[in-house]
Amino acid sequence: MVLLWACGYLWLTLKHKWFVLLAGLRTGTPVPLLILHDCSKLTPVGLLVYGRQFFGDRGDPPGFARARLHHRNKNPHHWEYWTPTPGGEPLPMPMRYVREMVADWMAAARAYEGRWPDPNNWPWLDQYHQRMLLHPVTRERINLVLCQLRGSAPRLLTFGAPGDTLCGSKRVAGRR
Repeated sequence: MVLLWACGYLWLTLKHKWFVLLAGLRTGTPVPLLILHDCSKLTPVGLLVYGRQFFGDRGDPPGFARARLHHRNKNPHHWEYWTPTPGGEPLPMPMRYVREMVADWMAAARAYEGRWPDPNNWPWLDQYHQRMLLHPVTRERINLVLCQLRGSAPRLLTFGAPGDTLCGSKRVAGRR
C-alpha cells in the first residue's frame, strides 16, 4: 500500500515538474532551476510522507508538517525561505527565484485546477498574496514578472499594495 502511495505521488510530482518547466520558460526562469525544481520531494522520505498525505490515509500530520517545512526551508523558490525567523523581516528574493516561484504557482494551478491561470484574472493570487510575508523589492519583482506575462498591459496590478506598479509605466526593481 505504501509503495502505491509513493508511486502516485511520484507521478504527481513529475507532472508538476513538467508544468513548472513549461511555465518557467514563460517567466524566464533559468533552465537549471527548472530541472532541479522540487527535487527534495523525490527523496525516499519525501515520496513516502507526501505520498501518504496525498494518496494515503493522511495518518501522519506531524510528519507531513515537518516534510513541508523542510521543503520550504530548503528551496529558495518559496517565499517562506526568505523569512529567516518567524514573524521577522523578510529578505528580498533574487529575481531568478521570483521567476521560479511564479512558475510554481502557475504549474500548481494547471495541475490542480486543470487549466493555466489567467495573469489578468487570477483569483487565487489575488486572495493568497495578502498572507505572504514579502520584502517590498520581492513584491516589485513579482509585479514585473506578472507584467511580462500580461504583455505589459497598462493596467493596475492586483498584486501588492494599491497603486504599487502600473505595468509598462515605471521601471520595477530587479530587472536582471
